[in-house]
Amino acid sequence: MGGISVLRKREIPMAIIFIISMIFVVQYYVKGVEPLDTLTNTLGNWAIIFSALAMGIGLINLIIIHGRKVMDRKGEWYFDAWLILIMLVTFGLGAIGGTEDPYYSFIFNNVYQALSPTLFSFAYLYMCTIAVQAFRVMNWDAGLLMLAGVLTMIANIPMVQVQTGLFVELKNWIFAVPARGVFTAFRISLALGFVLIGIRVILGVERGYLGVEEA
Repeated sequence: MGGISVLRKREIPMAIIFIISMIFVVQYYVKGVEPLDTLTNTLGNWAIIFSALAMGIGLINLIIIHGRKVMDRKGEWYFDAWLILIMLVTFGLGAIGGTEDPYYSFIFNNVYQALSPTLFSFAYLYMCTIAVQAFRVMNWDAGLLMLAGVLTMIANIPMVQVQTGLFVELKNWIFAVPARGVFTAFRISLALGFVLIGIRVILGVERGYLGVEEA
């Protein structure tokens, strides 16, 4: 029975992932095969359905977790209560009246969009603190980084842009040559990493998504 339990937990999901992955790989390189295109479109639609179900399960999980805090009155439970209320009201308005519902639009425009700039403002402050730490000249690399950052900031000053184009040209060169080269290398490394992870998942080497294996 133990072997059957392990088989159900590991081998069957791995086999499903391998088969579906190979179907999409073959469809990507073999064009014009109508049954294969239809099959991949169907699998893509099922992926959307499962994604929606996963979001629904996540919504239920959030309600359960925050609902327990409200019921136990632990910590700042009233924030959790407001979160549950707003989440349920927004979900209900969107499910009944759609995104064009005036109350749904009011919540989206005056709550969600108002919170988004606030979140980004905190991110900008964090980036400023990181920039200050990066501008500390500890070695030659940090000195070049600080020089490029200072030149870029000076070039973004409107008065400097009006008076002289030297700093603007330097900024454009920094973005076009060194920065572009670094970002290109980063994107290539990222793409190779995704390919490697995909191969490991297809071959069954990467099993973290299946949970912790029992000894």
